Amino acid sequence: MLVRAMETRDEINYILFLKSDLKRVKSCGNEESTIDLDTLDHVPRNDTNINPNSTKRLLLPTATYSDNNHFVRFDWYKETIESLISLARPPENPLQKRAWDGCRSGKSMGLYAYDEGYLIRHLDGRTTQDAEY
Repeated sequence: MLVRAMETRDEINYILFLKSDLKRVKSCGNEESTIDLDTLDHVPRNDTNINPNSTKRLLLPTATYSDNNHFVRFDWYKETIESLISLARPPENPLQKRAWDGCRSGKSMGLYAYDEGYLIRHLDGRTTQDAEY
């Protein structure tokens, strides 16, 4: 389903898998819609479709970048990492700043958060608890 979404929607470059509350995912600029993965149609971004009990699988446009669990277009990711001035430190902070700046100016990086109503446990050995919302 995620591969099909990326094959058919050029604006999707990166999909973040949630490990914390959806409220922490910041929207991008004035983007008002999400992508319904079952139909690949844009749907309004409102409280009725972003719902803890929803069975919809959605992609929410976001200004949130994280190097935690995600799914990306390889060529886009490689170009993005290579474009950083310095690789002497982890890329998460510079990429997060770039995402925020882009959303403020109306130039999204194509970041989306996957929402199916569940959170995942952090997989690198941290103590994040299993959770559902």
